[in-house]
Amino acid sequence: MINKEIKNIYEIDWEIEKNKQSNPHSIDNTINDTIQHTQDILKKICQDSETILDLGCGDGKYHQQFFPQYKFIGLDYIQKDFAVNNNKYHIQDLNNLPYTCLNNQKFNMITCIEVLEHLYRPDLFLEYIFNNLINDEGYLFLTTDNKNNIDDLFNKIDISIYNPRLKQYTKNRWTHGHIRYFDVSSLYTLFEDVGFSIKLMGGCGTSNSPILDRIIEIYKQHFNISRNDSLKVLGYALPQYCPSMYILAQKISKTQ
Repeated sequence: MINKEIKNIYEIDWEIEKNKQSNPHSIDNTINDTIQHTQDILKKICQDSETILDLGCGDGKYHQQFFPQYKFIGLDYIQKDFAVNNNKYHIQDLNNLPYTCLNNQKFNMITCIEVLEHLYRPDLFLEYIFNNLINDEGYLFLTTDNKNNIDDLFNKIDISIYNPRLKQYTKNRWTHGHIRYFDVSSLYTLFEDVGFSIKLMGGCGTSNSPILDRIIEIYKQHFNISRNDSLKVLGYALPQYCPSMYILAQKISKTQ
């Protein structure tokens, strides 16, 4: 017989997620520096008014940070109204291949923000992108949680172990929906094995780390370095210890 107290502890996350007014991918303080890195990448690579495929777009609210420079086609499983802004959205469970809603369309830029850790077969997901969704010379920009977060290492926490009580130490970073965890080496290897050429890799989600956040505040107070600049620089310098990692990969033409 199931202990009701234990059952309630382990099911509370499901109730919190179901009652949220907005998808976790909506813009808030926990992903601001992730958005900054994404903005930097898109500015360097994408043309104005380019259509970008966003896999796991949430409710699409963070696309407002890029509007009107770009147009988005977004895919996600959530059963609610998406944000609009001249973008197009499809309800799609990313675990279920193929994505027939795209009608064989291919893209020069694909983004995937904090999604890979939710997928049963991230290898098949990346292979599908490589073979079916991305043009030759096209780019994939992806972020995912880092198993070796500096705060977890100091506190001797393993977020891959299912324990909702850890959330009091991880600033709600752990959720029931995470089923895969990566470090810098495993993420790099996964992309290489699929066939991508890795152009850039770094850390993000820095504002979600109490330790790194304290360093940022010290920089701001004593050295007058802006918070935004510190967030990005720490991501460049310490990718192996940030809460999340980003990777920019390119599909190189076989003729080269």
